[in-house]
Amino acid sequence: MIYSVPSDRVTQRFGGVEATNDQQQAFVVDGYAVSPIRIGGFDAYPMPNGKFMVPQPGFRDCTFACELMMRLDHQKISIDSDLGPSDMGRRRDMPEIMASLHSTTGKEPVLFKYENVSYKKNLMGQVHQTRKDALRDLGKKIEQMGPCILSKGSHVVMLDGVRKHKGEFYLTIREPFHGEALEFKDSKEFFRDQNGTSDKVDFEAIFLR
Repeated sequence: MIYSVPSDRVTQRFGGVEATNDQQQAFVVDGYAVSPIRIGGFDAYPMPNGKFMVPQPGFRDCTFACELMMRLDHQKISIDSDLGPSDMGRRRDMPEIMASLHSTTGKEPVLFKYENVSYKKNLMGQVHQTRKDALRDLGKKIEQMGPCILSKGSHVVMLDGVRKHKGEFYLTIREPFHGEALEFKDSKEFFRDQNGTSDKVDFEAIFLR
């Protein structure tokens, strides 16, 4: 139902939920299990880059997990706080996420929309201009304001970075449904839950100024 990225597109894996030898689950970074910090109803796993991975506790809780990751990124919640997001069990729309962020951080969230981004190649066989423009703009905004909450279809993830190498784009995400942090070579398959067979996709991004 919720799809991250094809395994052959993954270029780096920074951490993820894995099965352990005693048939339990653990968040593993560089082969070592990381102990979680409990924040309300969520487990937040510290990562080497100073960020936290927050898996969603329920099937529809992706927006709550990403909101908590953004608050942790901006140091707008203490790691020993019991006041994590509440009223879970539903998928919120982007305006509702923004209203909650404004209430809990005192900062002004901003929403950017990217529509009709084409995953067709141009006449020269290169990345389509609409895709270049959207991903460059996202990368620039991340450099200015930090990671964003990226909505694709009916799911949200944390987008931590966009880089370009030899004409191709690479995205770094924290994926709350699968509990993994990774970089991958950009692909239409990332949007499979929204577009079916279409070569055009829409997505939205929330930043905190």
